[in-house]
Amino acid sequence: LQSTNNGAANGKSTVFVAKINPSGSALVFSTYLGGSGGDSVVGIAIDPSQNVYVAGNTQSTDFPTQNPLQAANNCPGNCGAINCRGSNCGGANAFVSKIDSSGSALVYSTYLGGSGNNNGNAVDWGTLGDFAGGIAVDAQGETVVAGTTNSIDFPVSNALQAQNNTIYEDIDGNNQFSSSGFVTKYAADGSAYVFSTYLGGGGFVTNPYSGALVFGDTLSAVAVDASGNIYVTGSSYGEGFPTTANAIQGFVGTESTPGCTWNIGITNAFVTEYKSDGSAYIFSTALGGTGLSSGSSPYPNCTFYLGGGDGGTGIAVDEAGSIYVTGLTFSTDFPVVNPFGGSITGTTFFAKMHSGGPLVYSSYFGSGTSGIAADDHLRNVYITGGASSLPVTPGAFQTQPGGGGDAYVARITIKGQGQEIAFSPPRLTFGVPTDLTRQAKATSGLPVRYTVVSPQGGIYPYGQTTMKGNVLTPTWSGEVTIEAYQLGNATYDGAATRVSVGVNAENLIVAAKNASMIYGGAVPALNYYPATIRVKDAVVNLTGAPSLSTTATSKSPTGTYPVEISQGTLLTWYGPGGSGGMFSDPNYAFVFKNATLTIKRAELTVAAGNFTLHQGQRIEPELTYTITGFVNGDTAKDVHGMPILTTKARFDSPPATYPIVVKPGNLSARNYKFKEVDGSITIVP
Repeated sequence: LQSTNNGAANGKSTVFVAKINPSGSALVFSTYLGGSGGDSVVGIAIDPSQNVYVAGNTQSTDFPTQNPLQAANNCPGNCGAINCRGSNCGGANAFVSKIDSSGSALVYSTYLGGSGNNNGNAVDWGTLGDFAGGIAVDAQGETVVAGTTNSIDFPVSNALQAQNNTIYEDIDGNNQFSSSGFVTKYAADGSAYVFSTYLGGGGFVTNPYSGALVFGDTLSAVAVDASGNIYVTGSSYGEGFPTTANAIQGFVGTESTPGCTWNIGITNAFVTEYKSDGSAYIFSTALGGTGLSSGSSPYPNCTFYLGGGDGGTGIAVDEAGSIYVTGLTFSTDFPVVNPFGGSITGTTFFAKMHSGGPLVYSSYFGSGTSGIAADDHLRNVYITGGASSLPVTPGAFQTQPGGGGDAYVARITIKGQGQEIAFSPPRLTFGVPTDLTRQAKATSGLPVRYTVVSPQGGIYPYGQTTMKGNVLTPTWSGEVTIEAYQLGNATYDGAATRVSVGVNAENLIVAAKNASMIYGGAVPALNYYPATIRVKDAVVNLTGAPSLSTTATSKSPTGTYPVEISQGTLLTWYGPGGSGGMFSDPNYAFVFKNATLTIKRAELTVAAGNFTLHQGQRIEPELTYTITGFVNGDTAKDVHGMPILTTKARFDSPPATYPIVVKPGNLSARNYKFKEVDGSITIVP
């Protein structure tokens, strides 16, 4: 794909992507990926077809692109900042690349980012631009990238949060912006954003002697579950950060010191879950304590709060929808539940929770972390990162630090016996009671309960969607989220899983009636069988009429023609108590069934003539017939063959009247049938 390091000549790093065979004995492929300005990678993922997805950050203006949604780096170098006062003012955009399974071609590769936070003005602090924190891909091959942006023009689409909220005024009186998280989801072919949104609050504003300063939120990791729901974690100062009503905790706020003009706030970790299309938050919570309470300050009479709070650095989700998060904490009061080994010290934390809570467990561990994975079947959690100290197990590959910060891998098996819930509810139908008793099964064998998570509110007049025992009667068409849960006992931990189930509108069948006509006649009036609504509420009614049509006309040849039926002005409606306003009822869906119009053959009359002959006169030349009854301008030319005319009269027959019998013979016509009328021969002396 790329055989050279394009950044080497400039002393810059570039990305590499390598695939190793299952035995680890050979490279399947290995390639550079990058431009000349410096590039780094933060995450990699694969889809079921073994395509490879890479996310990272680039300062290059020539990063390799393919079918890009964003073709240019909007924040190269220092993003055009002037009088940069920070210690690190380099700029960057994120990149997202999809490589085919052979490693030989880019499917798509694009920049992702805005123009940085400088707004064309001087920069007070820190690194500009936009930075990916992680990448994940769902079962449909749709890619999710999450990270941190300093831009006010980050590309947004279908956004829950359409702007960077961290605006502040710098010492020159110019408006500046600090960091906010972002979450961006791409269509499987990379041709469009499914959604792209900011995620963050207003940051924390301080007023040091050097001027106003704001610290924003960061987003570090992303995961997706089997339903495509998206989970992200990072750190936030909490002010204005979106949390949901089912949050485990709120943000602890920011420390303050009376009379101090330099004061950096306290962050907490957060966990936020989005619906797969980004249209709503399912769950968003803070996680953390009150942070580091003091530090040194370069300014007199002032305690310098280091921003020493908590931040998530890794996130994972298991098949049951349980969430695992890890990160760093400076808090001595970080929320601890069933801690590992009873430990209550350390600067790393890891925790397990369900969407909407509560914490299943939460513990300190060691002194550094960056990533987490989970295997809930075996109740194992895997953590990796860098640390200067951590508990080691007997027989570990390396039991002592090698100096400085060492990498580590830890597997933690949670005490107690876990259980899983398999839950596969059927698709539901509005108003139809469905017994879920046999739809979920816990591996513990303990009985499973159910609850409706959302939406619970139905459309008037149907009230709330609730469970009656294990029977659910949807009062809402569209989608309902059901949680199957088992509370556990002395042996088993509790478990829960949530499934979003489609709710069909009730089908109202409106069927056209079959009809027929005679060739050349008028098209009959078309009619239909009206729909019948099952009894749910007396105020629901039908109004209007469907539209019916056919292509048949009076001139159409014989055959079968469709009678098509469509909605026309037909509506379901409801009104309070049958009075007041009328509203279209979305809980019903019309199903229209077409019919047929059959054009039958018209009738032609084939009549033998009536005539008189003298005895002894030849008869055969006198046997003639006529055909009448043609329509639509047809003539005898449209009839094929001849009838058969017979009589018992002979030239020497005695005087009398003899019948001429008409039979159809080989007469045929597409649009006609035949009626035979006999004639007669009268023989006279």
